[in-house]
Amino acid sequence: MPAGRRRLIGLVSVAGVAQAFVLVGLLHRRSDELGHAHEAAYIDPVAHWLRDSVLYAPAGVVVLLVATLLTRRLANRWLRTTDGVGAAMLWAGLAAAMYAVVSVPAAMVHGALFSSTVVTPLLSAVQGAIVTLRYSFGLLIACAMLLGLPWTRHRRAARAPTTSRSPVSTPT
Repeated sequence: MPAGRRRLIGLVSVAGVAQAFVLVGLLHRRSDELGHAHEAAYIDPVAHWLRDSVLYAPAGVVVLLVATLLTRRLANRWLRTTDGVGAAMLWAGLAAAMYAVVSVPAAMVHGALFSSTVVTPLLSAVQGAIVTLRYSFGLLIACAMLLGLPWTRHRRAARAPTTSRSPVSTPT
């Protein structure tokens, strides 16, 4: 497998899993602050967060992979470049929007599977989608700034050339 493809898959996988854990944590915190009940039966908050994050991670990776492949194509067509701030904004925006859309049915399935006691599940899911959109955009912009876009080569800090120095001869 070419190095560029390995980097893309690796970065998308790590970012997708990290995104799932952060977003689920934020959504749980939001629900706790609003006083929403999560489950019909009590579950430890850390176990609840871990369970839901692990369940959402595969969807998060797939969403980010699709958004990445689509963004690369759109950036090349619309922006005439697949690098730079415009491409990073397009990637983060498209992926965040896709995360938000996917989070609505995911929240509905979660409610059905785990007997959630939320009074208005659709409204709660849409509110969660808004939170997902906002935070996933910020997280992905930060990822693009720190690590670069998944399809670009990793830029290393510029280093001084390491050449061996030979003794300088001075004229006599």
